[in-house]
Amino acid sequence: MARLAVADHLQNYTFWLFDLGPIAALALPLFLPALGFSSISAPEMTIETKEITECNWHWKRKVLGKGSASSITLERGVQFFDADFYRWIQSGLHGTPTLHGIGLASAFGAIGGAIGSNLTGAFEVGGPTYRRLLLLVQFFPRLGMNATSSAVGNGAISAGIITAIGAGAAGFTDLGTSSQVAGGIRNAAANTGAFLGGAFAARLPARAFLLSGCIPTRYKPSGDFDAMSSDVSVAELEIEMDSWTEIGLAT
Repeated sequence: MARLAVADHLQNYTFWLFDLGPIAALALPLFLPALGFSSISAPEMTIETKEITECNWHWKRKVLGKGSASSITLERGVQFFDADFYRWIQSGLHGTPTLHGIGLASAFGAIGGAIGSNLTGAFEVGGPTYRRLLLLVQFFPRLGMNATSSAVGNGAISAGIITAIGAGAAGFTDLGTSSQVAGGIRNAAANTGAFLGGAFAARLPARAFLLSGCIPTRYKPSGDFDAMSSDVSVAELEIEMDSWTEIGLAT
């Protein structure tokens, strides 16, 4: 008898990273949906411990204190049209980049500058802040689960599950109703899920990690230059976060 897909062990290569927000009107996501990652280090959680002495007891007793989340590193092959990592870390230094009148004026003269002055705040990369809410999704190795090809083809299954994952996580509803988020996080998750299901992977999400308060702290634009090497150049971006939540059937 064949084993059910849900009984398969999850594998390391079936993953995707989504930028959930905050998302502003006319904003572009931090990461282009067409570009994935060669590797993403898994988040870790540690809890500090303290020792106390109870009365005349001969042993010290350990108690738990505050928790902390580890940093993670994103890696992807370098392409000439890809500046996702650079845009994000620059937004942390200089603010979220927008299409300003200065840029239009240099291209189209005074008329372009006048148009650009009315578009200030539009075409943001990522949204109103560089501090992001990211969703790292791990998929089942194979489809299974009686999913029809048409439902997978249009992304309905991926979109629905990804949206449900976000809706059940702390902070998701708050961000979805924020005045800063045009359209809400739910739409962002659903649209990204539909894009993923339709164009890239006929897979079902198995579990996810909601990474809260993510900020970029280290960027390496390529591998070390070596005239004797033919390896693919890989860019790295290190991310710090406030906390993370594991979301799955048993959690």
